[in-house]
Amino acid sequence: MSTAFPPELLRLHPDDTVAVALRPLAPGDVLEVDGHVVTVRQAVPGGHKLALAAHAPGDAVLKYGWTIGNALAAIAPGEHVHTHNVRTGLAREESYGFSADGAEPARGRPLAATFDGYLRADGRVGTRNEIWVIPTVGCVARAARRI
Repeated sequence: MSTAFPPELLRLHPDDTVAVALRPLAPGDVLEVDGHVVTVRQAVPGGHKLALAAHAPGDAVLKYGWTIGNALAAIAPGEHVHTHNVRTGLAREESYGFSADGAEPARGRPLAATFDGYLRADGRVGTRNEIWVIPTVGCVARAARRI
């Protein structure tokens, strides 16, 4: 079993059935994450998923504690989990896109210039910065909330 630091796998949520490879993994590597000992069955690129649990065809694949798709075929622990063996769960969602309707933008008097800031005691001005974390898919909502 590997005892390297930093860890080689990252399990993002206790319910996850996959972990993320933090480096490229080679067949035969024996790794442990959150009590799961797994032998890598085929090469897994860094950043890709590795199965921690067996998945039958149609089983949900969990990452971030959420279903990210369904197994297309049987997936054994230690196998590379990617588009070749998982179907996205988004296939049932409505599609979206931009469609220009040809309407011209409204034109009129230019708006007066404004500045949303504050005056400092020494006469200089400053702004208040905000950092927004907006998830674009549901499976990362919990991570965004924690951030």
